[in-house]
Formats: sequence, structure tokens, C-alpha cells
Amino acid sequence: MPPAALLLLRDTLVTVSCASLWWLEARGGLTGMGGTVVSILAGLSIGVVAFLGHEWGHAAGSKLSGATIYFAEHATSLFLFTFDTTASTRSQFVAMSMGGYAASAAALVAALVWLPRDQLSGQVGLAVVGIGIVATLVAEVPTTIRVARGGPMPRGHVYRSDA
Repeated sequence: MPPAALLLLRDTLVTVSCASLWWLEARGGLTGMGGTVVSILAGLSIGVVAFLGHEWGHAAGSKLSGATIYFAEHATSLFLFTFDTTASTRSQFVAMSMGGYAASAAALVAALVWLPRDQLSGQVGLAVVGIGIVATLVAEVPTTIRVARGGPMPRGHVYRSDA
């Protein structure tokens, strides 16, 4: 199975698992500690799905711009792909970045619209999505701005440079 298909299957299964937690939580059949645990897990699962959406948004931005990326070879990889900073341009890097930001913005809007604020699961979900947005603003946006202004392309864990 090609790496992208394997990762898509993995992320689909994770998303279905998260939806199952929300279904279980919505049924309201669990009370006490069991209900609390399911509510917390359902809320946390929104952060997982938002993170996956963010990563797929980066991949979509990369592909739409024609950038060179390499999907992870193993389903256990935390990050979806590596971005080739040698074979890709600055504008492709910015497009890759913007794809992830657009996906994160969509996740935030969806969380604000659909998560129940009066339930523990919704409160946890909103908090986790909010933390994810702040983490993106702190960890990724400065790099995107630097590259867009002509600074060096990043190096490191999710970037591949053969130069």
C-alpha cells in the first residue's frame, strides 16, 4: 500500500474511533466515573482529529503548490510527511504552511459551532483545540513569516534538505 494511502487509512480509523467516543458520550448511558472518563476522552479526541486535519491541510497545501514532500513510511509516524526544502520553493513552503493554518481555522470554527459548551466533553474539546491553535501560532507561524520575508528555509525533523 502506498504510504499516503496507509496514512489516510490510519487517520480515517482514528477519526472513526473518535466519533465512536462521541456517540457513546451522547447516548448518556454511562454515569459516574465511567461517564466522566468517556467525556474527557471524547473531548481529547477532538484535539487528535484537529491535529490530523492540520497535518492533512499542510499536505494539501504542498500538493496544490507542486512542492516535493515524502509521506511517512510507517503508520506509527506522528507527522504525516517531510517537506523537501531543497526541491521546493519559498512560495511552496508558504502554501504548505497556509494549508495547515486553514485546516486549523476550520477546526476552530467547527469546534465553536458544534461542541456543547455545557458538557465536559465540549469544554475539554474546546480547550484542546484552543491549545492547538496557540501551539501553531507559537511554533509554526514565525517560521512561515521568516521564510516569506526571504529568510532561510527551515531544517530539522519535518524538513528534508539534500543540500
